[in-house]
Amino acid sequence: MSTVETDALPGWKHSSALPTAHAIMLPRWKVLYLVTPKAACTSLLWMLAELQGESYEAFRASLAPEVTRALAVHDFSCWQHTRTLRQLAEPEWGQIRDDPEWFVFCVTRHPLPRLWSAWQSKLLLREPYYVRHYAARPWFPRTPHRLAEVVEDFESFVDALQHETGLLDGNSHWQPQATLLKPDAFPYRHIGKVEHLQNTVDVLGDHLKQQGWTGPLTLPRENATPIPLPLAHLSPRVIQTVEQLYATDLALLAYPPTPLPTAPVRGAPCPGQCTELLLRAARMITDRNERLADVLASARRRRPAGETVGEQRRG
Repeated sequence: MSTVETDALPGWKHSSALPTAHAIMLPRWKVLYLVTPKAACTSLLWMLAELQGESYEAFRASLAPEVTRALAVHDFSCWQHTRTLRQLAEPEWGQIRDDPEWFVFCVTRHPLPRLWSAWQSKLLLREPYYVRHYAARPWFPRTPHRLAEVVEDFESFVDALQHETGLLDGNSHWQPQATLLKPDAFPYRHIGKVEHLQNTVDVLGDHLKQQGWTGPLTLPRENATPIPLPLAHLSPRVIQTVEQLYATDLALLAYPPTPLPTAPVRGAPCPGQCTELLLRAARMITDRNERLADVLASARRRRPAGETVGEQRRG
């Protein structure tokens, strides 16, 4: 969705103190997971869906504008056996909050690679929802043909985040994690990091064993982006701007500053064939996503009055 949805719960008096992130609860396993977009959330959701015995076929039937089967796990209307934090009344949440056996957790990510991943997957690769809501903006990225243009377009987006009112908080994929998760106020039992994700899986596994889980705990790798951040060689100015925008994340989540890149060495080789292959892969994904956007737009024009197609609310 283009604006951040308030996590207001029925009957809650202090909903402003709650994280705005989506959260799913697994009562059988006493687990509450708060979803951080672009912080291994697709992989974690699939792992939890397996714990819950959710139906893969239900996700395949989703009409949300997700571009892969893996991303359909974010359509929370398809979770048939799992409640969300937003569905709880205040007394129910109080019982979870005060019960030390509940494992309330989230996973965070350093702001710079998180922003690069969000911009690349949602905007550069043209997911239909983002094309529909942002394609008219002057900073919307070009089709990826040259690495230098990709870097320029990312820098334009960073400038827009700094100067365009409401953009930074306008979508949870690039909204500061301090706002999404409220790590200084919400009663987490564990705040993990993508950079040490196996540690979170191990801690969760230990908790599940205490609740009677005997199966393996496997974390799939989903929703990777084709162009790795180190290939971009971002300028010190852009890195410093990102760290200013996400200074609270860096402080609250104890992330170190990003090492600034060294000056290029005279005569150093330019990115070669591997980079061209990655850019070609990015263009192929972009082409397919644009075709999906065309299909969704056509379906919206033809749908009967009152029926929605491909408009699952996004966070």
